[in-house]
Amino acid sequence: MSKEVHHNPLFLSIKELIEQSKQQLAISVNATMSMLYWQIGKRINEDVNRQNRAESYGKQIVATLWRQLETDYGKSFSEKNLRRMMQFLNAFTNVQIVYALRRQLSSATPQTPTAAPQPRAMLADAGGLPKSW
Repeated sequence: MSKEVHHNPLFLSIKELIEQSKQQLAISVNATMSMLYWQIGKRINEDVNRQNRAESYGKQIVATLWRQLETDYGKSFSEKNLRRMMQFLNAFTNVQIVYALRRQLSSATPQTPTAAPQPRAMLADAGGLPKSW
């Protein structure tokens, strides 16, 4: 492509639209995934608590579940990540805090990649995390 095309106002305008859409898509996906991870942690913890079993039952359930999920959905659902999802729920038991984070993530409109929302700051602002964390 010639340099003239890269400086064309129409090209630059469309390029900006594409970049903004890519950023908004990434923000939306992150917000949705945050809620999914919280819900997965909730479901696992509920199952373990409903069974009212010892810690060994929880370990067994997670070990079985991650193998099944990883086969269908990849390494994002490893044993370590499932445990993190459970910790996410334990750290933020109030779903309203998670919804507030999700709303803030999905409504953010960064102007540059460095302006992306900072989840820790948003959680602290929502009352779910100390600013020093």
